[in-house]
Amino acid sequence: GKITRSMARALYVAILTDTGSFRYPKTSPRTHRITAELIELGADPAELAKLAYNQYSLGLLRLQGHMLDIMQSAAEGRLVWSALDQDTLRAYGVQESELDNFASFGMQVAGVLVSVLCVETPDGRVKVSLRSDASLPVNDLAAEWGGGGHASAAGATVFGELRQVTDMVLSRVKALIDSHTAQPQDSASGEP
Repeated sequence: GKITRSMARALYVAILTDTGSFRYPKTSPRTHRITAELIELGADPAELAKLAYNQYSLGLLRLQGHMLDIMQSAAEGRLVWSALDQDTLRAYGVQESELDNFASFGMQVAGVLVSVLCVETPDGRVKVSLRSDASLPVNDLAAEWGGGGHASAAGATVFGELRQVTDMVLSRVKALIDSHTAQPQDSASGEP
């Protein structure tokens, strides 16, 4: 069948968001050829990017600032993480379901291999979101906790208290990073 303007718009937004605005490693020339066809069929990139990304509430933006403020670094700067409890979400008037892209913010930090966001859910569980660069797959970790996803974006919902789950996740992620980056010591580096 024929792709209508409405369908082209919906498909364009799906591709835009699934590719992280065309930044993810698996974005290919074919991806761009497909989106070029969708633009020819009536998808307006500027309008659709605004609809997809610039529709946040003031509370959500303030919570983003808070999350960035409390973000911590570990594993020699290769891991950044944040944990948000229900009291914090309520204080900003934000639902856990609105935080979909928050886990990705940590990947903007230079040298980071993995970004972790742990969010307490209203029913006493913890939603764990993992993001990584393409070299370090996080979907196997998420699968260990009953979740899933892709190598560079995965998650799981884990039963337990926020602090305990966060500590467990950080321990596993640090071990993954250490095993991934384990290399013989370079004697020319001048490090002991």
